[in-house]
Amino acid sequence: MKTKVLVGLLTVTLLSIFEFIPGDSVWSAEPVYEVLNPRGIPVPVRITPLAPRISDLNNKVVYVINTRKPYAEEIFAAVADLVRQRFPRAEVKHVMKKEIYFIDEPTLWREVKERANAVIIGPKD
Repeated sequence: MKTKVLVGLLTVTLLSIFEFIPGDSVWSAEPVYEVLNPRGIPVPVRITPLAPRISDLNNKVVYVINTRKPYAEEIFAAVADLVRQRFPRAEVKHVMKKEIYFIDEPTLWREVKERANAVIIGPKD
């Protein structure tokens, strides 16, 4: 008998404690969910306008850059020849990257930025 009374008093005490805890009650009818944004925080995008278009490649420096994909050399050589035929006064620099296409080459890009008026580059895919 004492055990039943003790368990009953303990149950009533615990229920009253949980009911008076600040915030959401254990007995609330509506569940509470916390949702996180799966996209995270997007990085600010710096918008760069397109370069002005060149109307004529004569008297310009044109870089034709092969990115070293398999069998791409024939295609880029043909493109360089076509530019030479169409614009005979253009200086065409047919360049093959020293490293494979996904490895950066800062010296090549620095040279292109300083010297080139136009660039033809592609992975051949």
